[in-house]
Amino acid sequence: MAKLEIGAAKVDVTPPVGVDLTGFGARPGPSKGIHKPLFARVLVLKADDKKAAVVGTDVLGFGVDSVRRIREGVEKRTGIPGSRVMVTATHTHSGPATIFLRRCGEICPEYLRSLEMKVVGAIEMAEQNLREAVWGSEKGEVPVCLNRRHHSFRAGDDPRSDRVGVVDRACNVLRFDTTAGEPIGSIINYACHAVALGAYNLSISPDYPGEASCTVERELGGVALFLNGACGNINPIMMGTDPRLAERIGRAVGGEALKCLELARLSPEAELVVKSRTIRLPLQPYPPIEELAAERRKNEDELRALRADAPFWERNLKLSTIQWASELAQALQTGTAPSYVEAEIQLLSLGKACLVATPGEVFVEIGMQIKALDPSRHIFVVGYANGCLGYISTDQAIDEGGYEPDAAARWYAFAPLAKGAEHLVVSAAKELLA
Repeated sequence: MAKLEIGAAKVDVTPPVGVDLTGFGARPGPSKGIHKPLFARVLVLKADDKKAAVVGTDVLGFGVDSVRRIREGVEKRTGIPGSRVMVTATHTHSGPATIFLRRCGEICPEYLRSLEMKVVGAIEMAEQNLREAVWGSEKGEVPVCLNRRHHSFRAGDDPRSDRVGVVDRACNVLRFDTTAGEPIGSIINYACHAVALGAYNLSISPDYPGEASCTVERELGGVALFLNGACGNINPIMMGTDPRLAERIGRAVGGEALKCLELARLSPEAELVVKSRTIRLPLQPYPPIEELAAERRKNEDELRALRADAPFWERNLKLSTIQWASELAQALQTGTAPSYVEAEIQLLSLGKACLVATPGEVFVEIGMQIKALDPSRHIFVVGYANGCLGYISTDQAIDEGGYEPDAAARWYAFAPLAKGAEHLVVSAAKELLA
């Protein structure tokens, strides 16, 4: 075992008012205010002369090109290999457009480049401030989530009951202090979509993850990264335009995290391991070009028939379907439509505590399978890491159909993942943990 060193940094990445927000196809316009600022939070870890970095950023996601540029910048300016950098997003749906989502906000290139540079700069700042540290992990539970595909929960029900469906209430934490007892940083890991502020919110906001991080930083000190979990089919039990909803959920998660951080048993030694594996996830077969043409014409006819006062989401859904059908037909005609997507599964471990990072909206059942691979370890499943390729659904959900395993691909790309993706992700995690 080696002595551990930790450095932390936090930089403001709030965009200017007026940029497009992302995450909802029903959002009626660009941002019109700021609820709370957005941050990129960073921890740099060093043991046995090996370094690694973990980034938690208040945005919806990072595309693979952004991850590549960030890693290249980090390697050039700090010497930390890009493969040892974990770039994650909290998945707030009240943040600026940073990834491609059809008709869900236009990316501002100048902001995106600035964001990437600030993340690189934050890692450089943290690397320059490494201090000998002690660390520990702990976990608790927070009952503020429900399975949005299968639940019978209603306002007033007990959120601890089975009415919320299959969820993972675990609140996992890592704590890093100086050897003198001064907090340096921490990690909070919880699986729930950052959508407490719904589609009609037009204020820039980190949603509940930002409030959770601020709660820990305010009470404990240091820099508190929020790493979202396997929450592809998990929503908070409260949603709306009132910012107090995000604050309430965030304080609940942050309060439980704070309790766990205070109870964590700290050690000065750690075995830092970082490795990854890139796998190919197959896509479902594409519809024939003739079907795409019929789908496009149908939506064009329905769009023309809409009343002038039709809801924005209804018009936008038809426009996005027309765009999807047209772009996919062209890709099929030119032979450029892919048959698979690449997904990087990454492991960062400190002895018994292991972060397993996945690049998409992983279903909670898959996250629970990964955690069950080795009950002797404290496994953190991290979503929205090193890219954001869309929903990684279970085979059962693909059979059932619905938004996540089917329709969502029309926003993200061309086709949803095929059955078997679930097994491939869990198998890759198993190999890394072994």
